[in-house]
Amino acid sequence: MQAKKDGILITGGAGFIGRALLQVSVDNRCRVAVYDNLSFGSKANVDAFGDAIAFFREDIRDEAAFSRACRSFNPERVIHLAALHFIPYCNAHPEETLDVNVTGTHTVLQTCASLGIKTAVFASTGA
Repeated sequence: MQAKKDGILITGGAGFIGRALLQVSVDNRCRVAVYDNLSFGSKANVDAFGDAIAFFREDIRDEAAFSRACRSFNPERVIHLAALHFIPYCNAHPEETLDVNVTGTHTVLQTCASLGIKTAVFASTGA
């Protein structure tokens, strides 16, 4: 049996793009964890992989929780997909959108830096 490769923690991994990234990561025998509060994602996207995925149901704005998850899973890479991006929702909730998208991203990047996680990938769109 081939050993698992490096660990990847995916914020927002229960969403549409996260689900596709989970598939690629599992297919490439990576250790994978998802960090998602399920406000828009679906736990079914994670559950489809059974025990192959570690799951942390937390908010990216919670620095202590994100730090605990990173220390527990010990990823080599973090892929940050968690964000509010559905424009009608964002327009109706601008302060929450700013908090999640800016403060949450800051929390993810600061935690990665403080824990020595050398690779953090941030995915964004202007769509």
